Amino acid sequence: MVKLGPKRPPAASPQQYRLTRNSHGWTVQAGSDRHGPYLSRRDALLDAVDAAQAAGDRGASVEVVDCTARSGDVVLWRSDSGAFDFGKAGIAPRNH
Repeated sequence: MVKLGPKRPPAASPQQYRLTRNSHGWTVQAGSDRHGPYLSRRDALLDAVDAAQAAGDRGASVEVVDCTARSGDVVLWRSDSGAFDFGKAGIAPRNH
């Protein structure tokens, strides 16, 4: 007889910061919160990444998802993947 350990609860889905676009501009949706409109994809994406990284630093499982890609939703960053790759997302980093 095989002895099984305690049953683990399924991993929670990561919190998503979803980048979308409508007739008013770019928006970021995080749960029921909507931020924007932003004038550019770059501005919306940078704010989404800033907020997602802050949530990740607090221990949350987080991802930034671009919902405007022609091929469907594209995950641009996950809290367990390290620093955000600006080049992969096709944008220049924000100057602080």
